[in-house]
Amino acid sequence: LIGPYVDVHLRVYNDYAALLPLLQPFIKQLWERCLGTMSEVAEPESPFTVGGCFAQAWSVAEMVRCWQLIPR
Repeated sequence: LIGPYVDVHLRVYNDYAALLPLLQPFIKQLWERCLGTMSEVAEPESPFTVGGCFAQAWSVAEMVRCWQLIPR
């Protein structure tokens, strides 16, 4: 549900900088476990312990979509 959270956060606060610390641990996961993939689910609080399927295509797609919303 990170995607809808990011969408609502941007719509309400329009604060891209606040999303970076939230998204970085998820982006980092792309390079740590099964290279280029993400787990199906994660705990809602830091350290965001992962669970479920270890490689979920739509989790990767949603994270990439969210990451691309942030201007660099």
